[in-house]
Amino acid sequence: MSEKIHKRLHKIAARFLLVIGTLGLALVPTVASAHDNLGGDELATANWMLVGAMVTIVIGIGWGIWASNTGQFTNIEESKYVMLENAEDYDAIMAEYDAQQQAARELAIGSKSAPTLTDPSLPRPAGSSTTVNI
Repeated sequence: MSEKIHKRLHKIAARFLLVIGTLGLALVPTVASAHDNLGGDELATANWMLVGAMVTIVIGIGWGIWASNTGQFTNIEESKYVMLENAEDYDAIMAEYDAQQQAARELAIGSKSAPTLTDPSLPRPAGSSTTVNI
């Protein structure tokens, strides 16, 4: 993006914020006069809640436009694959997952042999083997 376009976008954004700020100050709800209601400030509180909701909606729309323009919604599945590719213990994670799936399958079909899972990080009683029955 050229420097000229960049400066122009900043100028447009600054003008937009100035207009929104001015409109916000012009539309600030005021306290109702004493003759309007018992306390006089019920309507003012409701108006402030409306202003807050409108500001929240405008911010949400702005973030949605930003996300769309920067490509945040394109290829949303890629991050999980990149994370798995960069994992140092990917093979160990997948081996553990495969062992858990195999154990679940054996339990589901009612296999007579107990499924085993070898995990060196689990504590073992003295004199036991490295195989853990689950």
